[in-house]
Amino acid sequence: MRRLLLALAVTLAACNAGQPRTYRVAIDTAPLNVTDSTCFKNGTVPTYPETTSNLFAEQQWVVWDGVLGDGTQVQYLDFGQQSYKLGNSPAVAFDELVRSFSQTNPGVFQGQRQVSKVTPNNGGTYVQTATGVITVNFSDLGPSPSGSIVVESRYQCTPVAPGVCPLEIDVNDPKSCKIAIPFSARRIETSRIATYEEDAKN
Repeated sequence: MRRLLLALAVTLAACNAGQPRTYRVAIDTAPLNVTDSTCFKNGTVPTYPETTSNLFAEQQWVVWDGVLGDGTQVQYLDFGQQSYKLGNSPAVAFDELVRSFSQTNPGVFQGQRQVSKVTPNNGGTYVQTATGVITVNFSDLGPSPSGSIVVESRYQCTPVAPGVCPLEIDVNDPKSCKIAIPFSARRIETSRIATYEEDAKN
């Protein structure tokens, strides 16, 4: 009987772990004022009209477990819309779900978008490629995780002879850049979401 109860308890715990986990997330906004000179044309960091300290953006994220057709365990992260402009690198924007493989890389969610443009030039062409990568690293998926959002924007130009890539000065966003944004989170009960939203309206 004890074995049966123990097995039942383990099963219930496993099922509960697969339920969506909702987090209220505090995101440090300071790293958005990029200070890496390699992110800017001519290596010149601008003078920002506003700087912040100890101020945070608030978001709500949801994580849940899933299983692929071959039995592989995965996790999905819904982090709403994430948009970033890092210096003179191409803008980065994501509003899709991001998947993680639970068994090999739990709590690490990475997505990538690549956009290419072919331009005729000098009897040939050149290909400009903008790549955006976002990686969300959770310390754990417990009640009070912390972690980082790593955002990377890459620019590349590839000439196809006899085409020639334009000079950096003639390109709007010809640089590559990468930043890490710290966050801390608190898991909330689903029933509290409605209360939070109702309070916000009052």
